[in-house]
Amino acid sequence: MMITQNGEAEALLQHVVSFKKTQETLALLKLLAAGNKDLDAGKNSPTREVVGSCTKTRPMIGSGPT
Repeated sequence: MMITQNGEAEALLQHVVSFKKTQETLALLKLLAAGNKDLDAGKNSPTREVVGSCTKTRPMIGSGPT
């Protein structure tokens, strides 16, 4: 619901669940923007390199003997 004063939007009234979803979406967008900024700055690594370093410390699920 939009609250107006002198015909201009002054405030919004939003359901709590909707507000929380909006906040989560904004948080994800901020993370994506930070990731894109890192990519633009050349701060990235090949996927194989990252996965390889992860599997050295913790085996991937389903990769070991059963």
